[in-house]
Amino acid sequence: PERPGPIVITSVTVNRIYISWSEAAGIADLYEITYIPDNGIDNSPTYVAGTEYTLTGLTPVTEYSIAIKTTAGQLLSEARQTNVYTIPTPPQSITVDQDDIGPTYARVSWQPSTGDVDEYVITYSPYITASGPWISASPLETSKDIVGLVNEPTYTFTIMAYSGGLQSAPVTSMAVNL
Repeated sequence: PERPGPIVITSVTVNRIYISWSEAAGIADLYEITYIPDNGIDNSPTYVAGTEYTLTGLTPVTEYSIAIKTTAGQLLSEARQTNVYTIPTPPQSITVDQDDIGPTYARVSWQPSTGDVDEYVITYSPYITASGPWISASPLETSKDIVGLVNEPTYTFTIMAYSGGLQSAPVTSMAVNL
């Protein structure tokens, strides 16, 4: 049988990868999907009749090698393959300490991500620079003093975890008045 069309990664989360592909030319009974994490532990193949599938139960910040083959009777095509990483787990919450707030500063705190983190990045709005703020925090930090704020009526703060160049989903605070 012919190979299926190229694998398209439609979405990636901390523990899921959504994939699709186009049908193989000619006869195709099913598609055999295998995926192997970078630790090398092989998963049993999954067989599907359609052209999309969701890999579940995955580990954050892990590279997966995904292969899809066309089946026709007992025959298998050559594999169509791709590699993709799952994203880091986001911090669990972000708060602004109401007792540590001033006209030009605020202390932002968060619950750390589970899993490997290289750094946290905090942004806020509104901001007065053209490119917006980008405040880095080490993986050991769980709070950061944000200074240089102007006396705007309301600010929101957003934090993301980064690992291996991959970004978690953002977590945003409630609106805060300085």
